[in-house]
Amino acid sequence: RSWLARLRMAMEDQQRMLGALYEAVRGTMNSVNETRKKAEEQLQGFRKQTGPEFLSYLCEIAKSAKEIDVRHQALVLLRNNVKRKITLWDKTSSEAQSFITSSLLQILVSDSPGQIIRSCGSVISLIASRDLPNVKETFVAEKWEDLWETLFRMSKSANETHRAAVFLVLADLSEFAMPSVVPHAAPVREALYHGLSDENNEVRLAALRSTVSLLLALPLADLEGMKGCIPIMFQVLSRAVDDEAIQSACESLIKMVDFRGHFFKGSFREILSTMRQIAHSENLQWETRRFAFDVLIAFGRRSKLMVRADKEYPSTTIELGLVFLKAFDTDLDWSDQENDDDQDNMKCALKSFSKLSDILTDESSIEVGLPMIHKYISSANYLERFAGLMALSKLCQGLESKWVDHLEKVVEMIFPFFGDPEPLVQWATINCIGEFCESFEPSFQEKFHSVLIPALITIMDDDKLVARIHIQASKAINLLCAYAENDIVSPHLDQLAAVLLKRLQNSDYPLQVTIFLAICGLAKNADSAFSKYYDVFIPGLLKVLETAHGPKAVELRCTAMQCIGIIGQAVGADQFAENAQQIMQGLLVRLREPEVSADEKDSTYELFGRIGAVMGERFEGYLDQIVPELVKNANAETGSLIDYDEPTPDDPGLSVMVVDLRGLGKKKILMNCNVMLLKTTSVHMLYQFCVDVPKGFFKHIKEVANIAKSLVNFTYDEHCRRGALALVPALLKCATESTSKGSKIVCELFDYLF
Repeated sequence: RSWLARLRMAMEDQQRMLGALYEAVRGTMNSVNETRKKAEEQLQGFRKQTGPEFLSYLCEIAKSAKEIDVRHQALVLLRNNVKRKITLWDKTSSEAQSFITSSLLQILVSDSPGQIIRSCGSVISLIASRDLPNVKETFVAEKWEDLWETLFRMSKSANETHRAAVFLVLADLSEFAMPSVVPHAAPVREALYHGLSDENNEVRLAALRSTVSLLLALPLADLEGMKGCIPIMFQVLSRAVDDEAIQSACESLIKMVDFRGHFFKGSFREILSTMRQIAHSENLQWETRRFAFDVLIAFGRRSKLMVRADKEYPSTTIELGLVFLKAFDTDLDWSDQENDDDQDNMKCALKSFSKLSDILTDESSIEVGLPMIHKYISSANYLERFAGLMALSKLCQGLESKWVDHLEKVVEMIFPFFGDPEPLVQWATINCIGEFCESFEPSFQEKFHSVLIPALITIMDDDKLVARIHIQASKAINLLCAYAENDIVSPHLDQLAAVLLKRLQNSDYPLQVTIFLAICGLAKNADSAFSKYYDVFIPGLLKVLETAHGPKAVELRCTAMQCIGIIGQAVGADQFAENAQQIMQGLLVRLREPEVSADEKDSTYELFGRIGAVMGERFEGYLDQIVPELVKNANAETGSLIDYDEPTPDDPGLSVMVVDLRGLGKKKILMNCNVMLLKTTSVHMLYQFCVDVPKGFFKHIKEVANIAKSLVNFTYDEHCRRGALALVPALLKCATESTSKGSKIVCELFDYLF
């Protein structure tokens, strides 16, 4: 009787626990923040109180609760708790693990709604992928002995949700526990072939994802035996019933192409035809059509030899790029450059043309691309002229050695469009010229400066043109001057300075920013000859630092600082010294203000570096105020990698990138881009001061050596690593020059760094 009473009490306690946990699970779905937060705290309490049994309780709720949403939420919570780094699953008893796996398989084969079946399949695949790599353990093998029989039986179920769930589990097992799949290779292959031909669209897509997962996991030697599935894989695309289905199928194919593009050798023509048909289909959404284009570009990037052997690939991809450029959204206000972010077709096409310049051979780029582009440029349709010019600006990148022989023909082709009646075409023409100034420097400037510089001056002087054209012309002037010889630009200095000064009057921030950049290019090119314009531009630039405040003015202030520094380097210390001292004093005060943005701090430190380069040892007095901040910035933490399900910190400066790492699953890369920018700039400025002001820098050499050593293997930014590497010899030279011969400090520094 005593024993029965204790048993009854234990069962009542368990029921109370289940009831309370049920309410907590339901509370986590509440839309009221306070209620939801309280429920989450209760869950944490249950987790601590019950320990490993917590998973069994969640599984019981998922299995027997009446409310569908609560069952689904219990499965989500079960998955999240199993997925934790320090997981309860490994601490759960073998009996409880067997109960959980058995219960999950029962849910999987039940007549539960689709969301329950899918979530259950996700939990099963997660737990199985943790266990099955250890399948040699007898207990583990017994625990999952029913899994494969259940999956193969469900693959023939009349319930399409069951069939789709099978492939969800198979996809994860192929990725995370491939050794467990190998003994069942034949029935798995049969199930996949049937799934790819299933009458239900959702099942076909699930089978396609599962097939790709298996193909990625198979050894190269075993891939040949799977080539029979290629035609069926593409039938999934042709049978897709909506945009979402096609996009999903394309995503799966891109993943396959990225890792096993050679698998499709011999079938590429069929792929090309299918993707071309999708990308050209006016019945589909533009996003879907872009997905198809992305598949073709992915093939080109990963399997260059294969696509270069196909005669239709160049014409197909170039034509598609032109079609997407022609689909420029004219409903958006083109004069506002912020709207470019919403021009999805243009962004896709320009990115693709940049990649095609690396994918295509020189011959196909010119022989196929140039006639197609010329046809567009010659069109009466202004959107086609725009498309041709934009394509031309990108396609030649990386192929300069071959395209340079065609430059005269190309310039003759595009030069008339400087005066096109459509502002969009004018803008594209100037954009093209700017790209050529950078891609074909310095030969482009040498050959065509006599027509280009006067044309750009005329455009900058024209009051009737919209500001966006003046913005693009300013960028082109900057690029032309930055890469041209001094004797090419010097005859035009007065005119260029005059039109830039004129356009500065009453212009808004975006135009002022690009004019400042053009002045930078002019000052770099003119060097000491820019002295005559010093008093023309410096007062206005200093006024910007004094008066332009607020979030909208950040870019303007940053560019003004860049311009001041470059002008100072051009004219030298004698002319710049007085203003340099004034600037340093003002900016050191400004840096202490709380509202200063990361971009402004970055530009301020770069200006300090330029002033230091001009002033040399006269800059020494400022180092004690600057170097400690640079050291602090260089030591800041900038990034981390966390599981996809882990909460993201509430930080507005944080950028989150979701990556799917094969064998590890989905992860989040957390990057604080503002901190990263300051970190990289600070490392480079430490190098600059070490080189330009070595005597004053010597006292900071030990703490900076710590930075150099710690950042040479910095994970997240190549420029930061390069800066740290450059610091090493600079520090040794600084120590050598600042101490007597044979100094112990130099030897200690060398031993520490190496």
